[in-house]
Amino acid sequence: MGAYLSEPVTEKHSEEGELYSLAFGASAMQGWRRSMEDEHIAVKLDVPPEAGGLQGQSSEVCMFAVWDGHGGHEVAKFVKNHMANELTKLNEYQQGDVEGALVKVFHRMDDMLWTDAGVEELNSYKSRPSPQGEGDARGSAGRGGADADSQSTKQMLDFFFQHLMESQGPKTGADQEGESEEEAAATGTPSSSVDDIGLPRLRAADVGRNTGLALRASTIGTEDDEEAEGKDRADGKDEEDEKGGEPTPGSKDEGKEPEDKAEADSASFPRSRTPNVCTLPNVKVTAGCTSVVSLVVGMRLYVANAGDSRAVLCRGGQALAMSEDHKPMDERELSRIEKVGGFVNPAGRVNGNLNLSRSLGDLKYKQSPVSPAEQMITAEPDVKHVDLQPDDEFMILACDGIWDCLSNQEAVDFVRSRLAEGKSPKEISEECCDHCLSEDPRKTTGIGGDNMTMMVVVFSQG
Repeated sequence: MGAYLSEPVTEKHSEEGELYSLAFGASAMQGWRRSMEDEHIAVKLDVPPEAGGLQGQSSEVCMFAVWDGHGGHEVAKFVKNHMANELTKLNEYQQGDVEGALVKVFHRMDDMLWTDAGVEELNSYKSRPSPQGEGDARGSAGRGGADADSQSTKQMLDFFFQHLMESQGPKTGADQEGESEEEAAATGTPSSSVDDIGLPRLRAADVGRNTGLALRASTIGTEDDEEAEGKDRADGKDEEDEKGGEPTPGSKDEGKEPEDKAEADSASFPRSRTPNVCTLPNVKVTAGCTSVVSLVVGMRLYVANAGDSRAVLCRGGQALAMSEDHKPMDERELSRIEKVGGFVNPAGRVNGNLNLSRSLGDLKYKQSPVSPAEQMITAEPDVKHVDLQPDDEFMILACDGIWDCLSNQEAVDFVRSRLAEGKSPKEISEECCDHCLSEDPRKTTGIGGDNMTMMVVVFSQG
């Protein structure tokens, strides 16, 4: 069935434990995807004795994190294996500057990926089966088997749904998922028949500053799209070079568009006249991952986020967003992307490919002669912190496979009601994965067809 398995892999890789006074549980499920690309961690961190407790708060520091990979599982796995250790080695961390340390360690991951040792380690992960299920079968169908009609249908529908989203007002955190267009098949409809597609579902949204209902962007594709971004075809061309789209200068179709229509389109998409072909040189590291990382330092909670995985705190039964999804169409993201020569197409994809604007890895988009924070796709995280209060009950960390299906408040309600029944964080995380799993992702426009990872960290039972 194209980009999906014939049946979902529902085996879960779960864990639970206690770090100091914090109980946690996590579960990861491959689902309908042909490989598992998520990673997560829960670990105590060392505190230098001379620090006397970070920022004078506590000598008890815990790290919880979820990484959602795209283009392969190798970058997420690399980050899981290195981030905690690299964090504790930073001067900022040792001097008690937690926020500065979190920002620096995100960029440190990219620095390590640029090295020969980093590339060698990634290649070693590629040669192994993916962490769960049937392994990475991205190349099983070959690169030449795509239906050209399905690709053009996907482009047409991406453009159509973008118009719908524009008319709905502010976009939700699910408008763009943290993956490349080549991977969009795994959250879309593999069939080339429009009859199989249907309309995208409406979902509640309460992430960051956005509220209300909005249409989720459709990501329709074929299994041919799932190859990791940046990998060359047999003829040496990138997939981005073959996407078609607007006429190139000097082509026989150039200038045929009626002037009034061009003006109308320009009003709807003022930047849509940007060239829709990515010309960035390829690099050895083509995969990437989102990163949502939480540090609990005594009674202070820090969250650093790059991408569209998410952290949510339950405070007195209400969802408090501790992170904000990074979407290419947001003004500050778009401004940064365009400043270094990139573009975002009407479907919200950077250079016509990635539909997130911040990540670890994705080094193809990090070659400009500017600072790491100013790169087209940047690892620069937003960092938030709150002082924990008596009515702070638990925190949820999850990838977009969960957040595509549940709003922040829905997830909080799901967890809270089950904690009240005496269920453990691990059991609840497992139940949530099952709850979000689609019976058939072809009928839900990919909703419920993604990898799923959820972690619940309990502060108090209220």
